[in-house]
Amino acid sequence: MSKPMRTNYAVYDKDDNLVMVGNYKECIEYMGITKDSFLRQIRTVKRGKESIRRKYTAYKIEESEYD
Repeated sequence: MSKPMRTNYAVYDKDDNLVMVGNYKECIEYMGITKDSFLRQIRTVKRGKESIRRKYTAYKIEESEYD
């Protein structure tokens, strides 16, 4: 039986400094935004479009198995 996959995200500040890595729940809590806003931002970045630079920007970084 295969293990479920976990998607991780990297969150950067306005100066492109990495501030955290975590799952979407951890990221939205840190960023102070809603799940819908977070997912909209991820879709925008995935499409290669420039997003409005906010205090934080999140990027999908990998899928890994749970430990």
